[in-house]
Amino acid sequence: MAALLAACTALPPQPRIGWQSSGDVENLVLADRAGLMALQDLTAEVSIELSDGEDNRLSATGSVLFRPPDLLRLDVRGSLFQHVLTAVLYGDSLFSLSQGEHRRFSARRGLQTYLNIDIADYDPRFLLLGAVQPGTLDPDREVEYPRGDRAIVYLADAAGGQRALRINLYRGFVESEELFDAYGELQWRRLLRAYRRLELGGSRGVLYLPAQVEIRGRRGKIKLGYRNWKLNRELPDAAFTQGVEAARR
Repeated sequence: MAALLAACTALPPQPRIGWQSSGDVENLVLADRAGLMALQDLTAEVSIELSDGEDNRLSATGSVLFRPPDLLRLDVRGSLFQHVLTAVLYGDSLFSLSQGEHRRFSARRGLQTYLNIDIADYDPRFLLLGAVQPGTLDPDREVEYPRGDRAIVYLADAAGGQRALRINLYRGFVESEELFDAYGELQWRRLLRAYRRLELGGSRGVLYLPAQVEIRGRRGKIKLGYRNWKLNRELPDAAFTQGVEAARR
């Protein structure tokens, strides 16, 4: 029990352990995946704000469950805890329940339907949790330093586009990420704020996740406010699949 309580503790923002301002930014990009894959599972309460670019807005609360490598559940509740949406990401598929209707999409198509944001080939689990998907430094773009404590790093995207990461060199955290398509058009921008350190327990090290995640697409926007992370609770399969079994058949 003591180990579980320690794992659930989110410590205040501070520089990444072992980080130096001259640190290896390529290894920094890989750090999120290593931390997430070291988990057994993760549970978090979250506040949600949705906008579709046409003055339609939704404020809600919800919960996120994650089990590596590719299982994530998002439950959204409106006023008086009324059920709005359950979405389960499993592999490349999204299974959902909304207004009594069960549906199945590709992960990319499902998030575009519900969030009005085209995530392209980005891993939706990393996107929603505020983690950075691993990538390769673009050999044709040098690291830029707009100011002494900031750097812009460019990653080559598998679909022929490019990602730009703005890094706080003092703290060792990515503060924003932009995805451009092969034509240089911005697809979405993500803001990552208020990082917290989560102790994984034992020799697993630590995981850093932002408490505030904002994703702005061409037409839609979602803001997620994370709180009360709980780690390694040995969640049963039913915690992820309950309510969406019909869509998975």
